[in-house]
Amino acid sequence: ANDDAVPLEAATEGGTWTGNGVFGAVFDPAFVTPGTVNLTYELGESGEACYDVDQQAVTVYPAPSEPMVELIQPMLDGTFHVVVWDQPGVTFEWFDELGNLVATGDTLYNYEETAIEVVGSNTYGCASSLSTTLFFSGVFDLREVSLTWLNSTTVEVPYGVESASVWDVQGRLLWSDTFAGASRIELPLHNGDGWRLVSLELSGGGVAVQAVVR
Repeated sequence: ANDDAVPLEAATEGGTWTGNGVFGAVFDPAFVTPGTVNLTYELGESGEACYDVDQQAVTVYPAPSEPMVELIQPMLDGTFHVVVWDQPGVTFEWFDELGNLVATGDTLYNYEETAIEVVGSNTYGCASSLSTTLFFSGVFDLREVSLTWLNSTTVEVPYGVESASVWDVQGRLLWSDTFAGASRIELPLHNGDGWRLVSLELSGGGVAVQAVVR
């Protein structure tokens, strides 16, 4: 379904192609529902001696959606992984910028800031891909910092905070914002949230992290 449009050719030129997905003498599978499509070729006018009509069946197989990925941070050591959103019946492969296979499955572990490509393939052998580079600043430069909680949502830091993020227990990013060096910041934490990881990018470099339960 995501293949490029293909030209249509007949043994005898001069006829007309018709059918779903047909544009002149081109067939574009993106404009039809996956399944079998009958394309008709008509030569001459009905009633004429040289009139003829023929059909060609074309099967269009469904293609996976373009993969969607997100960074996850499952541990406190600043290690990032990349997870691809699930698609039923689709398997995934990960490639580096040189085209080398580096992982299979829904997760790329210990990701570094490099170009990657993830390819999803379904049971029909159809594939879709995403090429991207994901960025995260300072997360591997962890600093030991004494944080003071003024209440359940407000934290005071002896260093200025450039930005802050909140992650859930599965390492998914829930929220982030910038604070331009403020030493007292408000975080979107609520009673009943459960486990959260708070990461603070500090002025002057480095990141402080703290797990909290609400």
